[in-house]
Amino acid sequence: MPTTTRESTLVPQSSDGKAPPDRRTRRRLERSNSVYLAAISLFVEKGFDETTMDDIAERADVARASVFNYYEHKTALIEEWATRRRQRFMAAIAAEHLEDSTLDKILLKSFDALADLSKDTRAETTVLMRASVEHTNLIYDHPFAQVMAGYVAAAKRRGEVRRGVDPEQAGLLIATGYFSALAIWAIHEPEPFDLRRQLRKLLDLLLPGILVSETSNRSPRRPRV
Repeated sequence: MPTTTRESTLVPQSSDGKAPPDRRTRRRLERSNSVYLAAISLFVEKGFDETTMDDIAERADVARASVFNYYEHKTALIEEWATRRRQRFMAAIAAEHLEDSTLDKILLKSFDALADLSKDTRAETTVLMRASVEHTNLIYDHPFAQVMAGYVAAAKRRGEVRRGVDPEQAGLLIATGYFSALAIWAIHEPEPFDLRRQLRKLLDLLLPGILVSETSNRSPRRPRV
């Protein structure tokens, strides 16, 4: 079995960031995590479509019914992967203490963190991103688009965003551009596609249409500190 990444070994915690309070909940999370890790390793080895729930049960050494107890369908494992990835990304951004930063700096740091995360977990990101494109909806009401919309809405309250810009629409455009760049990156083996550079070029394209004129002239490569 291949070595799992730091991202894969993250066990979901309670909403307040503390460990689950009771032993039963902790054990259920541990078992669920074992199934998740087994699934990710198989997806990397065999491919998403080629891996069955029986394969996952065998690798995790649990009953087939147990796999379905934790993940009702195989695409739920894609959703779990995306959730853990988003948690790691949000933790990286929180560590930057960007609360008082401008939108261009927040988005630059966000995309740089996402590029680094993707490179650190290339094998599973490649497989799961392809599966996400084929088996999930990356456009409608996606949590990542909601995160981006939240950044734009906060910037609009600070007066950085053009009056007619809808934060939800802007968030969707940012997220869609990101998913598109990541999907292109995922199909290139070996890797000639510089994801960080492409994401910065995406910001160059989008930010002038989002920010008011005083800030839209600033390059996202040189954000205000």
